[in-house]
Amino acid sequence: MDFKPIKLSAKWQTVISSIIGERSQPSNTQTQYLKLEDGDQLKLSISYAQTTIQNITVVMFHGLSGDENSSYMVRIAKKLLNLGYHVVRVNHRGANKHLLPLARGIYHAGKSDDIYAVLKHLSLGDEHAQLIPIGFSISGNMLLKALAEHSDNDLSIKHAIAIAPPMDLLASMAKLSQKNNAIFNRHFAKRLYQLFKHRAITHNHYQTFQEKVATLPKNYGVYEIDEAFTAKEAGFVTAHEYYTHSSAKNYLSKIAYRTTILCDHDDPFVDNRFAIGLSHTNIDIQWTHKGGHMGYLSRCKGWRPFEFWLDKKLISLIQNHKE
Repeated sequence: MDFKPIKLSAKWQTVISSIIGERSQPSNTQTQYLKLEDGDQLKLSISYAQTTIQNITVVMFHGLSGDENSSYMVRIAKKLLNLGYHVVRVNHRGANKHLLPLARGIYHAGKSDDIYAVLKHLSLGDEHAQLIPIGFSISGNMLLKALAEHSDNDLSIKHAIAIAPPMDLLASMAKLSQKNNAIFNRHFAKRLYQLFKHRAITHNHYQTFQEKVATLPKNYGVYEIDEAFTAKEAGFVTAHEYYTHSSAKNYLSKIAYRTTILCDHDDPFVDNRFAIGLSHTNIDIQWTHKGGHMGYLSRCKGWRPFEFWLDKKLISLIQNHKE
């Protein structure tokens, strides 16, 4: 299934696709809270299809600064439900300020244990279930790392899919930090800043937060946030150590599950050039051009200005299990 982009730059593909789409919640949705080993909880929104297909459940993990209500999460979930697939939309630890009371810890690019905990929980919940986990952006990196670390096939995974995962965090951060990406860098940095601020207020360590804020330069970006906050909270000394340890590229050869990775050559801030031509037994890396970062607005027939190619691609992968 070839991607035929509309006449937009990859950056505009990224921007426009992130601000349009479904917002209303899928029907027949139940909330479940998964308690982790350290006491933190994850909120799972589980939507049940009226007529099921092969008892397949699609498990969706959102991107950085997103949550279950991100437009692509809702949009794709509703389409899958209509096709007969159960859908679980997973919120990472403290994904938004309303979920902060449930978790003292944070999620980050290397927090693969949380991905595994969700998939293990769902595998045990129904011994006949077949899971298709989809990790978007940073969650794609987390998912790939989790699959590699738990390659003993104790998970009921039929097919795993990673969309635009920053598998080389050092290279991707260098790309995001370029001047021509300042708008993206600043956007993510501000979102992360606000989340750390609300977390500090929620868990009564605002003074420590202020001390860290004092170390930030005036025009801070994601790297500076990671250096001051994320790396330390994740148990690393520096952001560089955090990126090096957490990059999925170091773990790909250990993945035993059938996995598809979708990358775009023109992604404005994810650099996966190391993976061009890369070959592993269980991994199919597919490349597109001019799709941006999870943009994929494609040409279509009729009156509509575009269609969401990513949705069609995911549905095709899920239905065919071999494209």
